[in-house]
Amino acid sequence: MDRAKREVVVRGLTLIALQNLTCLALWIGYPAFRIYAALVLAAGLLELVYHYRSVRPGRYANVLIVVAVLTSAVLFLEAERFAVYVLPIGLALAVYAFWGPAHQVRSPTFGALFAVGVIALGAGCLSLMAENGIAPVVTFLLLLQLNDAFGLLAGKRFGRTKLFPRISPNKTLEGYIGGALGVLAGILLLNGWIHTLSGTSVGKQLLIVCFILVFGNFGDLLFSALKRKLGIKDFGNLLPGHGGILDRYDNILFGAPLFALLWGLLP
Repeated sequence: MDRAKREVVVRGLTLIALQNLTCLALWIGYPAFRIYAALVLAAGLLELVYHYRSVRPGRYANVLIVVAVLTSAVLFLEAERFAVYVLPIGLALAVYAFWGPAHQVRSPTFGALFAVGVIALGAGCLSLMAENGIAPVVTFLLLLQLNDAFGLLAGKRFGRTKLFPRISPNKTLEGYIGGALGVLAGILLLNGWIHTLSGTSVGKQLLIVCFILVFGNFGDLLFSALKRKLGIKDFGNLLPGHGGILDRYDNILFGAPLFALLWGLLP
């Protein structure tokens, strides 16, 4: 087996293991899924702290780390109360991480704000989605994973047209088309086999598809841009074939607050 095929196999096995862990947490119940989301937050914060301390070590950075971790914990526990106020800040931070000057994105202050406004907010809203049932969580996670998986396979097999060569060289038009087909396959699964979207209006399902294709893909690009500005390839090596927690949960953490809002607003 050549290196490319071995990488796909390892990546797929890791993804299956994570999916099983996620399903187990959902099956046990909301408290277990809340712990699961908290572990994702803790691991993501550790990865981000490690890289920002490497870029800008010092006492000031250490103080900001403590403040960011404590604030992240409060936001995670009280996401229902504070998410609506933090969401606009998180979106502004995401835009700045993508388009802002690299030297400012690498500053400890920005890292602390990003930890709270994007990572902690995302983990808190992911947990919050499961409070009143598993339907929004299953819909959100399944469609994102199918978008990623089909996009990866199509990109490796047919990818020719690079869209963001400076930010994420492996992202191609063909890969995005494959991801879109994966999302449509997921919609069929959620209507027929899993039933979380059974009885949901066609309009709402089309909005969900558009959301995944836009914000799911942007979340991935956002964290790729952040890695470029930090001068790293991956956030960690905890997950074979993927990298770190933030490499795998990037679009999940970014998209969770917006998807929770969309799910709540649509009839």
